Formats: sequence, C-alpha cells, structure tokens
Amino acid sequence: MTEVAERPAHPLDSWPSRGYDGPQPWEHDELGIPADVRANIGTDRNTVTPVITHTLPILTSGSAHPCVHELGRKLGELGFVNSVSEGRNHFGTVDPTILTAVSTFRQQFGVRPDPSAFGGNTPQGRATAEAHLDPWTIEAILKAHKREFGD
Repeated sequence: MTEVAERPAHPLDSWPSRGYDGPQPWEHDELGIPADVRANIGTDRNTVTPVITHTLPILTSGSAHPCVHELGRKLGELGFVNSVSEGRNHFGTVDPTILTAVSTFRQQFGVRPDPSAFGGNTPQGRATAEAHLDPWTIEAILKAHKREFGD
C-alpha cells in the first residue's frame, strides 16, 4: 500500500469558518508569499495564491441576478435569514436583508471583503467594499456552505 504524504498546514485551511481570525486570501504578505513569487503570478499556472473558483458577478444594493437566489438560499441554510430564504425575493435582488445576512456572515466567519477593486486599503475603499458582495465574499459563502453541507 502506498502512503500519501500529508500536505503541510496552510494559514487558509480554516478560512472561512465560524470564529476565524486569520489572514484573508488576498493578503499575500500575511500569507508569507514573497514579492518575487507574486511578481510571477499570471505568467504560469498559479500554485502559490488562493484562487476564486466561481464566475459570479460583483453585487451591490439593488443588483438583480439569478445568483442572488443561490447565495440567499445558502446564507439562509447557514443561519443568516434573508428575503430569499424566506421566499420573499422573487427577482433575485440584493436588498437590505441580503446585505445584513452578508454582513453578519462576514463577522461570524472571519471574512473581510477585498478593498483592492474599490479604492484600495483606505477607509473609503474598505467602506465601499463592505457595501458589495465582492468575489472573495461570494467565494467564502460558497466554501462555508460546502464545508457545512457538502454540496
């Protein structure tokens, strides 16, 4: 019988999870990814940084997209009640209940939105990122749901 070597622990192994308080996937310095390695990302197969596994759009208040139904359902199943999980959001619109569910999910699962697309790591950039479902927040919802429910 062949033994399989175990992969060494990675700082993101438990991201996202209830009570997580560690680095975020885009925080390369905190993850210990050297600058010279980061400089080569995009030139070959990425084996050093976490990747987004979905193709869903960035969403904000008032956005309407079929994926809101999926995200709202998954948030509801994780315990974050919203208009989708209550069957009141027929158009798949990001409404205040969705944003509240996302905010509470972020707090409980240790997820911070990536501010790089919203003005950078400044107070305004972070505030703008908080008002959106950025790719990493969506990734976290999908990953947390899969971890808890296996789908």
